[in-house]
Amino acid sequence: MATYALGLVAAAGGFAIFWALRPALFPTIQPNAVEDRFHYYGTDVAMTDDISRLSFQERMIDPLVERINEAITRMTPLDYMRRLNQRLEEAGRPSGLTAEGFIALRTAAALFAGALGATFGLFSGQPWIAVAASVVLAAAAWLGIRMWVSSLISTKRKQVEVSLPNVIDFLVISVSAGLTLDRALTRVVAQYDNELTRGLAVALAEVQLGRPRLEALDAYGRSTGVPSVHAFIQALIGSERMGVPTVDVLRLQAEAARWRRSDNAARLGASATIKMTIPMVVFIFPTILLALLGPALFTVFRGGF
Repeated sequence: MATYALGLVAAAGGFAIFWALRPALFPTIQPNAVEDRFHYYGTDVAMTDDISRLSFQERMIDPLVERINEAITRMTPLDYMRRLNQRLEEAGRPSGLTAEGFIALRTAAALFAGALGATFGLFSGQPWIAVAASVVLAAAAWLGIRMWVSSLISTKRKQVEVSLPNVIDFLVISVSAGLTLDRALTRVVAQYDNELTRGLAVALAEVQLGRPRLEALDAYGRSTGVPSVHAFIQALIGSERMGVPTVDVLRLQAEAARWRRSDNAARLGASATIKMTIPMVVFIFPTILLALLGPALFTVFRGGF
């Protein structure tokens, strides 16, 4: 009975910690200057000053989450927070996570997983099993959240890289038809809906609000983390500064993008044989051996050789 009671207490403690940190898991994203302007011109400002119109979450929970985030910021090195915010931005801000919310999520997941492992370990009656299970599950939860964000970043970068050749081809056609680069970018954003065009749409919105075009494009090219996109943006910036015709630069970039796409396809096709080895050895070969040796095994088991 004492072991069961201790397991229930550990589970209740882990659940209480997770519930206490729950408001910090999905905090609202702090808007930047561009988003502030969007909200300012798109909302009735007089309505925001009326405290009585605020919901319970806006009056009570959001200030508490903000204080938790400020406390976490004070205890965390600024450089780590900056790099963490950059990684979350590259991942597309899953569920609106900020750096503080991500740290709170990892901590809560590790504590909850550790309490869960200790609870299951105590049922075995061996304290060392409870400690080992708690440590293993807590470490798995801590590393699993990081791997989740890394997988999101990798997926987004692949989508951006795959979308680049089609976007460049559309820009070549638009600029060759007589459109300026700004108009061509606007048309490609309206024509396609993918990770690349969404980022270009944000850069164009910043340009319309007063940010220099080359600076906005350069910032977006660096934020993607994709070398091909960064090289494409730098080529556009270089053509603008040096006076080279934009259509010639776009044609060269289109050829390079098509070459990279065919090279990636050939590389993936060559690696398909190696990737098929493991499922063949694990799943297909045993089935074939069982089908071929099955009758012989029945004969051996019944009467011997």
